[in-house]
Amino acid sequence: GVRIRSALVGYGFTRYEPDQLDNYVRESPLIYRFADADHYSFSMAALSRYLGVTEAALFERVKEKNSNMRDRTLINFCGKAGTFPTESYMRIFLGDINQELLEKFCKGKIVIVGATSPQLHDEFPTPFKVLSGPEIHASVINMIINTLYIHEPGVPANIILLLVSVLITTYLVTRFTPYISLMLMAVLYGVFLYAAVFVFQSGRIAVSIINPLWVGLFTYTGNIIYRAVTEGKDKKKYKNIFQRYVSKQVV
Repeated sequence: GVRIRSALVGYGFTRYEPDQLDNYVRESPLIYRFADADHYSFSMAALSRYLGVTEAALFERVKEKNSNMRDRTLINFCGKAGTFPTESYMRIFLGDINQELLEKFCKGKIVIVGATSPQLHDEFPTPFKVLSGPEIHASVINMIINTLYIHEPGVPANIILLLVSVLITTYLVTRFTPYISLMLMAVLYGVFLYAAVFVFQSGRIAVSIINPLWVGLFTYTGNIIYRAVTEGKDKKKYKNIFQRYVSKQVV
């Protein structure tokens, strides 16, 4: 192990932590702090060698450009499997590929050698379906080197968004019938979804689309229950009042 490590130019961890809700990989850890030392990811290690800087300097550069980043960052995936050009390592090893063309193709580029076959089980579910580990690393490297970071709204912006969802839902429920208010909510959510996609595509800002939906539905349900309870009480109240003056049949 010592002999192998001494021959390395650098090293980095390749671990990804899937989202606990749906087991999808959306983030890439860039640094782990363990035993009073900083350990950087494979993507950071490879890119730092390519740029000729230290991992620490590259990490500071990433933090400077990506204001929402902690020790990990959202991955701006380049696309589905096969987006990056790939070639069989075995064909290269056996000399089945013209070496002159291969050197010309790889010159000045970062070449990632890794498992892409499903049989090797180095695959992860992502928003772009299943991607291999090397393809995820390639997306992270491409994102950092081209500063294509995904930004997230801050806590105040998210709170304002949720409050707007509550106010609009309450207004619709109190002004219209339950069916019409629900239809209007669906239309407005469709507009909001379109706006969120537009903001993401134009400015790479990831606006939460699930939280406003859940808050809106909870607000709608709560208002409907409240209306049903209060209207039932009012109906019973007026019924008792009229029963004092007219017969039950008329009431």
